[in-house]
Amino acid sequence: MSDMGIRSRINEQGRVVIPAEYRRALGLEPQDSLVLTLESDGVLIRKSSVVLSEVQELVTPYAKGRKLVDELLEERAEETKRK
Repeated sequence: MSDMGIRSRINEQGRVVIPAEYRRALGLEPQDSLVLTLESDGVLIRKSSVVLSEVQELVTPYAKGRKLVDELLEERAEETKRK
């Protein structure tokens, strides 16, 4: 891959083609879900599965041995009883 990047254009529908070389390198397939993040100097495009894995890694240490959904439901039930 070139260090300079590959030039692309936005079409009338606002679509940008990700070159095949990049898709192959990143393992991107048709219908893959992507996350676009606005940066100060451009747009960062990442696979949703990669972002989800990173979020899970961040959250896991706080959730060990606890079911956060169950805790939230219990808290909401208690709040409802108090009202």
